[in-house]
Amino acid sequence: MIEIKPLTPHHISDIIHLVTEKCEKANIIFPDLFTQIPIDTFLTSKLNDFLLRHSGYGAFQKDKLVAFLLGYSRLSQLKGQEQGSYIPLWGHYIPDLDDRMLFRLYRTLAQDWVSEGVLNHIISYLPNNHSIQEQLYTLGFGLLVIDAIRSMELISTDPLKSGFLVRSMTAEDHHEILQIEVNFCSYLQSSPTFLQSSPSDQSSPLSDFISDIHQTFVVEYQGKIIAAIRGNLGNSNFDLLSHPQTIAINFAFTNPEFRGYGLGTHLVNEILKWGRAHQATRCTVDFESANIIANRFWLTHFTPIAYSAIRKIDSRF
Repeated sequence: MIEIKPLTPHHISDIIHLVTEKCEKANIIFPDLFTQIPIDTFLTSKLNDFLLRHSGYGAFQKDKLVAFLLGYSRLSQLKGQEQGSYIPLWGHYIPDLDDRMLFRLYRTLAQDWVSEGVLNHIISYLPNNHSIQEQLYTLGFGLLVIDAIRSMELISTDPLKSGFLVRSMTAEDHHEILQIEVNFCSYLQSSPTFLQSSPSDQSSPLSDFISDIHQTFVVEYQGKIIAAIRGNLGNSNFDLLSHPQTIAINFAFTNPEFRGYGLGTHLVNEILKWGRAHQATRCTVDFESANIIANRFWLTHFTPIAYSAIRKIDSRF
């Protein structure tokens, strides 16, 4: 008999065991994906405080934890005016052969959230977990964000046409880069992506583009910057992969007039070369699935490692 009960800090070691088991299966997606990651240390530091502040439920069989679901709750204005919740990849474990467990756990957790006015629910999961994907679709979730990864091997590409110059960003480029950033945000806010940026009256400082852990590369044409890309050492939007040997791409934009010239591929190679010089062993990127141009480009050169899906509950509840 299965019992659904709240999770407490006493269950941390069992949670870590199940997450580790899931991560080992992820090597099918990308070889040795989590071999460098101290999952035990990462989760121990996360869960001690987490389980005191956020909701989570486990499925117990003879007092043994066999499945669980937990997430960040009451996040302000998560993908809308309402409060939201986020279940990270390490926030769930569902046995492969039990297609009812997710329904039972989510039904319990979702009731708590909706009762507290938490109406936007997001969950991240491995792309090879087709069972969870089908169940989430049934529950009303739709794809939102894709995290992807690649090795540090350079991409084979044709030489750039005459007139295009690829180089590192300098401090003198800051004003132009800020305009690229404005254009990038405007593009993401347009149809069909409709990504709402956080309002800010302040421009990004130079240190966001050039520092010990940030490097930005640009393409210049006739004295004007027409494309840019930024890498971040030791970080990843996919938090389990935030590691000194990971490099994340978290900004990339090409002027629409110059798309189709291979500029993006050359810029990715510059990030890969910079990462290799700093002993990075893999490169990650995340993007909105509705960003069709980005979707097509990144999935040509990167392998998906996580999908994030969203469900929006009727605000009249």
